[in-house]
Amino acid sequence: MNLNKAFQITWRLAVLALPWQTRWFAQAPNVAGWPWEQGRLAFYASWLPMIAAIVLGALVARKPLSKFLQNNLFWLFVALGAVTVCAMPQPIQPAVQWWLQATLLLSFFVTLLRAEVPWRSLISWTVIALIPHAVLAVMQFFWQSIPAVKWLGMSAQDPAMPGVSVVENATSRILRAYGGFPHPNILGGWMAVGLLTTLTLCTSPIALNATGEGCQKSPFRQSRSTRWEKGVWGIEGLFTLALFYSFSRGAWLAAAAGIVTLVVITLVCHSPAVLRGNPEKKHLMDPRFRKDDKIVKYVIPVILFLTLTVIHRDLVFTRLDVQGDRLEQKSVVTRMQSLRDGVRVFQTYALFGTGPNGELPALAQLDRVAKSPAPLEPPHMVWLLMLVNFGTVGALFVLGFALSVLRRLLEVWPKIDFELRVLLLGLIPAWMVLATLDHYLWSLWSGLALSAIMGFVLLLAISAENDKSRGEP
Repeated sequence: MNLNKAFQITWRLAVLALPWQTRWFAQAPNVAGWPWEQGRLAFYASWLPMIAAIVLGALVARKPLSKFLQNNLFWLFVALGAVTVCAMPQPIQPAVQWWLQATLLLSFFVTLLRAEVPWRSLISWTVIALIPHAVLAVMQFFWQSIPAVKWLGMSAQDPAMPGVSVVENATSRILRAYGGFPHPNILGGWMAVGLLTTLTLCTSPIALNATGEGCQKSPFRQSRSTRWEKGVWGIEGLFTLALFYSFSRGAWLAAAAGIVTLVVITLVCHSPAVLRGNPEKKHLMDPRFRKDDKIVKYVIPVILFLTLTVIHRDLVFTRLDVQGDRLEQKSVVTRMQSLRDGVRVFQTYALFGTGPNGELPALAQLDRVAKSPAPLEPPHMVWLLMLVNFGTVGALFVLGFALSVLRRLLEVWPKIDFELRVLLLGLIPAWMVLATLDHYLWSLWSGLALSAIMGFVLLLAISAENDKSRGEP
């Protein structure tokens, strides 16, 4: 087996393993009398194929990073690393764990970028990796029990036990689906992204056009794309089921934001004015690219979701009744308190922050509590959590990097592959909603991995101006 073949196998294995939480870990330290997950040192099984792919990819890489990415990523990491050192986080374990995870993910996706892995292949394998979790989620809801499977990183969940995520109605506690993830909200976030990605792969006006040559394509590629088109109906339905049974309100909103964006893009791209004014889009008038066909595929998950809402209306109304239901009211109060606590910690560590994932011991020290009545939680907003972790100095570096990326994206936007633009416009609003309503996209490995996949799509867009290639899975 040559190096390139080994690399092609290992990066696919890494993507398939990425959502699973199998790991070797140390005992979690306590903060305010409760186990502190972010302070736990852990080694995830998915790191093994990821590290192998990074090593092999360095040997087969064919494309250097653009100077823009080299300079910006290098100085961002140096700056945030220096801020972390200046913050002198105590204890240091959570900062070490966070930096190890961030460095691995960045190295892996930069390797894929340099090895010119087609983005459609990466996204397609990500969708495939999520199918077992969606199946598990549906089974878990109907079983109303989750057995412990240590080799899959799954802990036992019993809805009768305190601390398990449930929807509580007048007569019972209904278990929310976890899939293979540590929390239903994380399952919901992954399913929202998986659903939007699946819809984008098959409902973009050029989704059937794997060669990028309008309506002229080889029979082989046409058959491959047609098979994917047929399979998407079941996949989007499965992801919609898993998304619904996660009962994650944030994920529901994220999926809605992404679908609305994709519908608007479809309507605009098929408008007569756009088609007449842009000769490159004349192929959209082909019967295979009819607007009605594309809209139907967006409507399917919406109809399925509404049908499930009617069937399980008591549970949905309970999740939406944030004022009347005990658990939902408690959830909202906890979230709001986490935001207030985050602001207080930032005010105390305003310059360099607490260090990555160091906000909870800082909060416990600030309140001088030896035993909290409930576990302390990070601020349920990625923006605030980043500010708390890296302070004003680190936030300025992050803001500068974001503005630089945005400027670059606007400069190259007309030259980016159209289908990649559609994917970006669908995923960005979804990620923004998730980042505004929760913290796991920054604080936990499973959330960082999800952010990294979306970040890869963005980096590819700004680094490959004239890349029109579309690979097959």
